[in-house]
Amino acid sequence: MTATAPPKKASAKRDTWEDWLPEGAPAPDRFLTRDELVDRLRHYGIDVDARDLRFWENSGVLPRPVKRRHNGATWALYPDWGVSPNAYLYLIRRLRQLQAAGQSLQQIAPRIRRSAEIVLNASGEDVSAARSALAPFSQYANGPEDLDPPDTAISLLVAFGRTVEAVGGVPNDRLEIVYVSTDGGETRYTVPLQPEPLPDVTSR
Repeated sequence: MTATAPPKKASAKRDTWEDWLPEGAPAPDRFLTRDELVDRLRHYGIDVDARDLRFWENSGVLPRPVKRRHNGATWALYPDWGVSPNAYLYLIRRLRQLQAAGQSLQQIAPRIRRSAEIVLNASGEDVSAARSALAPFSQYANGPEDLDPPDTAISLLVAFGRTVEAVGGVPNDRLEIVYVSTDGGETRYTVPLQPEPLPDVTSR
């Protein structure tokens, strides 16, 4: 009687970023190596290294890079989209925020996947439409401080603030947007969330 080894279990397939792309999504304009992605993340103040990326990818929280052969070597490549060039920046910053809030990777994974769907579904038409809507506000601006968010953006921000208020159970006073330029400069925009008191118009 000849003993045979039990068949090996197939390892669970881990998605690559290609599996996360919505149908009809544009191909990346270029690719980043893992080191280039880490450098970009650190440039924007996100504490991460290559070991962190591998761990999150192996845990299924982030999609794996695609592997490509080039000049006799195999490279792990990440997409760099013209429409959403900072998709990975956004997702990994969000991941770090959720970790800091005490959530486990099991809790974080579906939230990151949902965030990716939202970011990657943005089309070039969406970006062009947003820029067109902002054009009248920027025509006479000399700097960021001369701009105000358009009414449509304010409505969305107020709705977001109300949602945070409902989830957190604590009333909110305002929502602040901080625009940080590469030279370290900051411009702040404040969106009040509490109704302003009506002026006293009672007759005397």
